[in-house]
Amino acid sequence: RAVEGLAAAGARTTVDRIAALRDDRALMVRVAVAVALAALGDPRAEPLLQALATGAESRGLMQPHMALGLLAARRGMLSAATAHLEHAVDTVPYNVDALRMLAQLYSRMGRSSDARARMAEAARFAPAP
Repeated sequence: RAVEGLAAAGARTTVDRIAALRDDRALMVRVAVAVALAALGDPRAEPLLQALATGAESRGLMQPHMALGLLAARRGMLSAATAHLEHAVDTVPYNVDALRMLAQLYSRMGRSSDARARMAEAARFAPAP
């Protein structure tokens, strides 16, 4: 949680300290480090996320795929972004953020019916007040 908090606070001066934990024995620490580095825009994040997305003990986790989807979307790589976010939603179908991001990507790709379907799913899990 501390690693995620540092990333959320935008503490760029601590990036090297965060990165030093990338080989920690605890899987969830490695996941938090990779996600935090991605949030901070550190280039060391992507290979860590790729390893987590494909590793035997971690490929079923949603977070690496979500972060890789965001990175790909920022680069305009919509197909790659969609594939990663679809994997994240397959893993955690009630992830409203991933559903909404997928809807936005589908919309940008001209896939209006898919976008509407994903937004409807998101609304089902997080109805408007």
